[in-house]
Amino acid sequence: MKVQRVEMFVCPSATPADTSGLQALADGDKIKADNLVALVGKTEGTGAHDDWGRVWADVALREWTARLLGVPIDEVAKHVIFVLSGGCPGVITPHIAAVTREWVDAPERKADDKRLVVGRSGSDAIAPADPKDVHLVMVKVPGLTVASIKDAESRGKTVVSHDLTFGPEGAGVYANDGAALGVALALGEVKESALSDEVVRRNWDLYSEVAMTSSGGEKRHGEVVVFGNSTA
Repeated sequence: MKVQRVEMFVCPSATPADTSGLQALADGDKIKADNLVALVGKTEGTGAHDDWGRVWADVALREWTARLLGVPIDEVAKHVIFVLSGGCPGVITPHIAAVTREWVDAPERKADDKRLVVGRSGSDAIAPADPKDVHLVMVKVPGLTVASIKDAESRGKTVVSHDLTFGPEGAGVYANDGAALGVALALGEVKESALSDEVVRRNWDLYSEVAMTSSGGEKRHGEVVVFGNSTA
């Protein structure tokens, strides 16, 4: 029978644009065009709205991934998920973790014997779809910038905040928390009838136990990586 073999390789980053660790893994056939699922990491810097380390890393990683896959840069997001969180306070060091997935032959198992699996938005369905088997949902969503706020207002729209920090009323935390509630809704942790724009960062009884969310102005669409257990 065929099962998923999920592996994660952590590469320290000397600079936000450092892809040498990933290239070494590719040279050793650990990372290949057909098994790379996601690149997840923490980037050098403060993590504030004016910290460009994450943006620099995002550009460098997309360029490297495009070369690995042999596709144009603007098509990379169709194949690989990028979840980068800016800032390395305390003892956190800059790094990129490459998540890979391969289907391998394995001995027959009991029908209820579960193992680690990984999926991404747009991937083939992973059975079973029991929300209790989902243990981590990593989400990266767009964040507001000066330019995107001006664009919205030029179209007669309003935005949740003009504060571009990650403070209590900052646009970043609204984006992160809204994404977390989306995960909670998808997994049945909250009811759709309980959700509205007004409850984000106001009703703390609504939350997800498995969501890990981040936002950035360099994003134009949401990207999702799901880790869980499955009999597949």
